[in-house]
Amino acid sequence: MWDIRVADLLPAITADSSSYEFLKDTTTSAAQAAVVGEGQVKPQVDITLTPETFSFAKIAGLLKLSREQVADFSQALGYSINQLQRNIISAENHQLLYGDGSTNSDGSINMTGLAHTSGILTHTAGTLSGTESHLDSILAAIDAMRSGPALASPSFALVHPTTWHSVCLEKDGLNRSLVSPDPTKDSALQVWDVPVKLSTDVAKGDLFLVDTTKMGYLVIREGLQIFGPAHDQDDFSRNLTSWVAELRENLAVVRASAVYLLQGLPTSITAP
Repeated sequence: MWDIRVADLLPAITADSSSYEFLKDTTTSAAQAAVVGEGQVKPQVDITLTPETFSFAKIAGLLKLSREQVADFSQALGYSINQLQRNIISAENHQLLYGDGSTNSDGSINMTGLAHTSGILTHTAGTLSGTESHLDSILAAIDAMRSGPALASPSFALVHPTTWHSVCLEKDGLNRSLVSPDPTKDSALQVWDVPVKLSTDVAKGDLFLVDTTKMGYLVIREGLQIFGPAHDQDDFSRNLTSWVAELRENLAVVRASAVYLLQGLPTSITAP
């Protein structure tokens, strides 16, 4: 079973050059339109659009198998290619969520992931007391996304399985799960009418809320591709064959306030 591929949750377009330019909405003022009289001056509505340009991050991996492995075990090649793809997708998930936008020593670039995008909404949940639950913090985050110029409404929540399962174990006065009072009938993958997606590539304690209609989009220069079989260096003399998986893409966040990062949620499960 594979984790969620974050890229599959986001709108996407393709690009045909080595860099991409887009307009980022950095408007901070709320609605400015107003009722006016006949012949009167209309109020100006200020929208701030800032151009941004990025290059594409390449995520790649190399797989080597011996000729004997491929010949003697019919599942070896298919299984190994699947694992190579899974590895690429996990690295892609981490870039989309936590990439810091830095340049590596070899000149390659990291994406600026959602957590490091300037202007997203953030909050760290505090210690619970009394009848409080972490569902209160999640609802407050959803409400915060509706304020200001964004008027965002989350399309999904993305969270680590351990963190979400810990939230599911929070009980009401009758010792029932607040998320799914009857686990045999109720869905535990929805919170405040928002679908919940689970991924171990999310840091424990974090929960992302994203409005995909306003956040922006993924820009794909080259989708995930598998190249091979081929020989590298002295592979031929050693009966080794190589396959490469790689992709090139980056994230265009048009409206950062359509993303909310809630931190400070549980990082472990306490259960009998």
